[in-house]
This record gives sequence, C-alpha cells and structure tokens, in this order.
Amino acid sequence: MLNVCCVSHSPLLGHNRVPAEIERTVTDGIDRLRKQVQSYAPDVIIMFGPDHYRGFNYRLMPQFCIGLQCSTVGDFGTPKVTLDVPRELAEGLASHVLEAGVDVAVSEAMRVDHGFTQALFLLTEEASTPPVIPVFINCAAAPIAPMARARALGEAVGTYASATGLRVLLVGSGGLSHDPPMPKKLTASGEVSPRLLVDGPLDDSATQGRVIQAGLDFAAGRTTFTPLNPEWDARFLQALRDGDIDAAMAMDGDELSRVAGNATHEVRTWIAAFSALGTEGRYRAVEEFYSPAPEWLVGFGGMYCAPGEPA
Repeated sequence: MLNVCCVSHSPLLGHNRVPAEIERTVTDGIDRLRKQVQSYAPDVIIMFGPDHYRGFNYRLMPQFCIGLQCSTVGDFGTPKVTLDVPRELAEGLASHVLEAGVDVAVSEAMRVDHGFTQALFLLTEEASTPPVIPVFINCAAAPIAPMARARALGEAVGTYASATGLRVLLVGSGGLSHDPPMPKKLTASGEVSPRLLVDGPLDDSATQGRVIQAGLDFAAGRTTFTPLNPEWDARFLQALRDGDIDAAMAMDGDELSRVAGNATHEVRTWIAAFSALGTEGRYRAVEEFYSPAPEWLVGFGGMYCAPGEPA
C-alpha cells in the first residue's frame, strides 16, 4: 500500500520571522501532515529529495542516486544523524529501477542536507522515524534531467514499492516557486568554481548568515530574485490533486526558471512521488496547505494523498 506526502522546505524556517498568518498556516499544515503520517504508520519511507551542493557536487553529479547507507549533513540546525536505511530493500529498489530503464546511481556513503532532513523530521519524530530509503534527484546542477525522467523514476519506484507488500510512504521534499541565492557554477575566468567540486563547502556560519539576510531583503523587495509565483503554485497543486501529472510537468527548463524561479525545479521530487503513487490507481487529497513565505524565500506548501476516488 502506498501513501504520499510532499512538502516544501526552507533553511530559513526557524531563523526568519514571518507574519503570524503565514506561520499559522504553515505550522498547522505541517501538524496535519504529521498526524496523517502517524496514522498511516508506514513500515518504510522512500524519500525523494534534492541537494544544495553539500552532499553532491560537480566532481560527479548523478541525475538520480539511491542511498544504501546515508548520513545527514546537519546544516541550518537540522539533526546530524545516520539514517536507518533498509539495505535489502534499497538494493532491490536500485536493481528494479535500472531494469525499468532509468539510469540510477547508488551510494554507500550518501550525505543529505536540509533538502531531505528538514521535511523528514518535520513529518516524523527523530527517535521513532521509520526506516528510510533516500532517493536523490538533481534539481540544481545543470544539466538537469527533464521532468519526464523524474516521472519515469517515480513510476519505477512505485511498482517496486507496491510489490513489497509493505506500508510505504512516498515523501517528496522541495519547491514550490522560489529563486534563492545559489553559488554560480563558473568563475570569472570561466572555470568551475572550486566550491562546487568538494563536499559540504557551503555550511559555514557566514554563508548561512548571508542566506538569512537574503530572505529578509527579498521580503523587503531589495533583491533581483524572481518573485514567488502563487498562481503557478496553485496550478501545480491543482494538477497533482486531479491526478494530472502531464499538467503538473507541462512547464520545465528555462521557462519554469523564468516564471517561478531557478529552484522551482525541486518539484521534480513531487512529480516522482505522485507518479509512484499513481501506479496503484486513482488517489485523493487528504490534507493540503499553502502560503507564500517571502521571508523564507519560498512558496511553502504541502499535500498528503492516499488511494481512493477524488472528492
């Protein structure tokens, strides 16, 4: 049996204050998602997440990677722990995905940042988190595989997860519209930035301080970042609610970056998770919330869905 829970993340959650209405919407929404996860009581979580050059970099950048062993970076105050990865299931998943025609890498030493851990530990208690199979999707480091490949990945994961007979929760972390400050790939001389060729170079306090300030500046209209796009976010959420993956992934590439921001490509994690859920048939939205949160540099939303006819 499969359920899905997708939610945004922001490293500024807990760092920058937002208006009370936004905080209430997001806090209450996450609480409702967490209660659904607790009620479902999954045997295992398969989690799709991005990275921000802390665990993956241009020394070797896979489009997709399944962690056979995994630890967390602990950036922006997220827990620094070793995840309980069920090796046999993870190895079986990797083999199945490859046989389905999706080229996925595996890692015996995966490291994940807040792009995974914030959502994971908002939805579960750290001390009682179920076993987790982390599935990295490259959403930031060009060239990025088109959304159709994230869909194919999700469908392969879904058929494998269904066949296990376990209660599997599919989690997608990322999005929605946002355009945060990210390191530039090339230096002024045209070479790849050395910062993007080594693990974990972006976690010093000065860098975190700059990101925190960027959120405040963005909310005050003092940046050139692409504005949040609640209209695009609403259309994306509606498409997923309707089970229309084609509509959800209709915009991609440079057009998506221009309309909703460079980091909006993280919605590939949602596409993968919902594509996996769709392999079991029709589904219905159980919980949902959304609010633009400029101080957190993101259109912040979440959705929980389970098998069944749409309302």
